[in-house]
Amino acid sequence: MLKKLIGSPHSLRRIYGFSIFLTLGLLLAVASNFGLAALATVIILCALEITFSFDNAVVNAKILARMPIFWQQMFMTVGIFIAVFGMRLVLPIVLVAITAQLDASSVIDLALAHPEVYAEKLHQ
Repeated sequence: MLKKLIGSPHSLRRIYGFSIFLTLGLLLAVASNFGLAALATVIILCALEITFSFDNAVVNAKILARMPIFWQQMFMTVGIFIAVFGMRLVLPIVLVAITAQLDASSVIDLALAHPEVYAEKLHQ
């Protein structure tokens, strides 16, 4: 019975089931807590992220196909580390620190403890 619910190890339900469940739950939470306008914004942002990620994956695959194995591995390890941690964590902190003329520790404190002040600095 359980195998019938879960499916084979390579079934789409087994591979993507948790992600789909989590996504739908979060969309429902956004709609119930923030309204339909926020839900529409989140759906649009998700569509943009998926589109840009797919486009980036296609370009990366074409470039990686022409690289030696060593550089493919370097790209996949160092490149992903820079993309995930550098562009999504470090760069925003650095940009806010420079534009708001604050040190990085103050920016991190504002982002974590005082989001209203952080948003104000970000808009300035």
